[in-house]
Amino acid sequence: MDVDLIVVGLGPAGAALAYRAATHYGWRVLGIDPTTSWDKTLGVWVSDIPTWLAHLPVIRSTPAAHALSRHNLGQEYAVIDTAAWRAALVTFPTLCTNATIIDSHTVTAQGTTYRARWVVDARGPLPNPSLPVQQALGTFVDAPSTDATWMDLRPISEDYPPTFLYTVPTPHGMLHEETILITAAPVAWGELESRLCARGVTACRRTEHVLFSLGSAPYQGPAIPFGARAGFINPVTGYSIGTALRLADATLDALSTHRPLPWHSIGFRCDQWLLRRAQTVLLSLTATEQCTFLELLFQLSPAQQRRFLQLGCWRGSVAAMIRMFRAASPALKRRCLRIIA
Repeated sequence: MDVDLIVVGLGPAGAALAYRAATHYGWRVLGIDPTTSWDKTLGVWVSDIPTWLAHLPVIRSTPAAHALSRHNLGQEYAVIDTAAWRAALVTFPTLCTNATIIDSHTVTAQGTTYRARWVVDARGPLPNPSLPVQQALGTFVDAPSTDATWMDLRPISEDYPPTFLYTVPTPHGMLHEETILITAAPVAWGELESRLCARGVTACRRTEHVLFSLGSAPYQGPAIPFGARAGFINPVTGYSIGTALRLADATLDALSTHRPLPWHSIGFRCDQWLLRRAQTVLLSLTATEQCTFLELLFQLSPAQQRRFLQLGCWRGSVAAMIRMFRAASPALKRRCLRIIA
């Protein structure tokens, strides 16, 4: 079977790319993935959702953040209706199985060989034990709430690593999630459960466990990586889906015109390097220091925050870092400089 594009891995990044290639570019597409659902809660900033996906259902909120003080972030946040999005996006031919990528044009699955002009590998991040991780334990409750909080950093204790509470409405109820933004090694799940209980979150219908690396090993395969496998995981926040949605059109344009892929640009790589420096700082801060550091971020304007949090916007990262450093106390400035020196 010969097609224009084979996408191996139909998570949100791979499915969105394949859908756009089939519906807008008219390409013959084959998707391959052994799973048929997206099980985790997926959130993106509304500004990262392209117009061609704006009709798909999400649950919107305008979350606040709380570090040393409460801040209205001034940005709309969306939790994806994962079942509806997957059903709407995966409208092209698919195989529900594992696949082996042979070369840049060839894939084998279930003993059959498939060829395409392009093969995309969107199977998520490649393991890299040297990278820090993000870890979270969430519970879903039926009790209604209108108070969405992107980060509540008020510490339960001074125990390392620091955690924050993430509270957003989802299709399954209100999600209350105790999160370690960044840590060198995971903690026992019971530790996160006890911190949730300390915040008064006890009754729940179901739980969600989240653990992933804040980055990916460099891709060495023969295909075109996309999504987390291409390095789209933000080293500071752990977000990657918004970047994949924003870059889908630019990626397909690059393939069709034989131009460099958008994440190979100097600007994108520069921003990755800058945010990895910020990651190093956050990894070394205590709960109190991390709260103070993120207070400086929340004091930025919504536009400045958005450019800093949007992977690939190196100018926005530089501008935000300069403003945050200028506003930091002398002690925090010295601490950050010692960490990255």
